[in-house]
Amino acid sequence: MQNLTPRTPSPYDVEYPARLGRLWANLAVLEFALRVVLYLLDTPRDQRHPPTYRVADLRVGESIPETWITTWENFSPLIAEYNRRCAELGRPRIDTAIGELRNALAHGSISAQSANEPMTLIRYERPRAGTVRVVNKHVLTLEWLSQQSARVFEAAAMVLRHQQELR
Repeated sequence: MQNLTPRTPSPYDVEYPARLGRLWANLAVLEFALRVVLYLLDTPRDQRHPPTYRVADLRVGESIPETWITTWENFSPLIAEYNRRCAELGRPRIDTAIGELRNALAHGSISAQSANEPMTLIRYERPRAGTVRVVNKHVLTLEWLSQQSARVFEAAAMVLRHQQELR
């Protein structure tokens, strides 16, 4: 019978989920900031929600108008639309690879051969004629997770500054 005695967690056991969680949180902040900026760009000031409006205060069953905040548009198209607007305004754009990163994390496969090695993230394209092609591959080391988190954080900070300018 296999020994099921719990082992003492290593620093990696603690850091790995924290860094992966930080990356996911930064992606979520970036997505919502993009939605808010696109909403502000498209909605005249006198028709905007008041500054005290909070999406978190919505109730289950409540109906609200469709806007950039509520649209079912996916992350990559949000980045593309934001970048299109920024090009028109002469503003810095977001690296579209951030959208690919988010899609890989959301729709890819994460695996490792053992608990002693970093996980690997692989994303495939849709099947064609019975085969799939690998379109993303990342080894999820602690360093890589930190680098990606910082990159997404900087993009979110840029969009949040734009948001403040539009208010």
